Amino acid sequence: MTIFSCSLPYELMPPIFDMFVSEGWKAVFRIGIALLKQLEPFLLAKEDMMATCEFLRDEVRNDILFEPRMLFECAQHLRVHNILIHNVELQKLREKFYIIQVQLKLEEPEQWSADQQAAFEKAQEELNRLNPHAKEDVAKFQAKLAKLDKELDRQSKLLQIYNLDYYAAREEYTQFSDKAKAINQTWMCLD
Repeated sequence: MTIFSCSLPYELMPPIFDMFVSEGWKAVFRIGIALLKQLEPFLLAKEDMMATCEFLRDEVRNDILFEPRMLFECAQHLRVHNILIHNVELQKLREKFYIIQVQLKLEEPEQWSADQQAAFEKAQEELNRLNPHAKEDVAKFQAKLAKLDKELDRQSKLLQIYNLDYYAAREEYTQFSDKAKAINQTWMCLD
């Protein structure tokens, strides 16, 4: 909970603490996700984790970079349930983040260092040197990987749903079992 009080403007603290008291830890996750959504353009523009941390520590508290009302509206619309995140999904998110950062850098080549410019030109030369059939093979392979990735995601989501159903059924069984024990004890007391 201290992450918000250390990095957000003070006027946002009372409503956040109110949400925490009334809703518990789900409110913390909802505010955190809403905050990341509101600051996404600023966070993606940062070069590395250190710059991101400095931004969150220094600039967010001092400058209001988003409308507080929008933060709470975004948080209200988010639904937080039991979240199971596997390392594979974290790796995918990390890769997606790096791809977005590269795309942003590609849009502004005037800010590249000489080494970055040279590496880009070399990669472009290698890509141009490939014959058309190799380029087609790479595109087909990437399409197959994307298809397999979607299927793996679908299977992973199904597994998560089945796990949640299993634990819900197990909890329900435990409750019925406890009720049955209580009824048996009541009958024994009545005899």
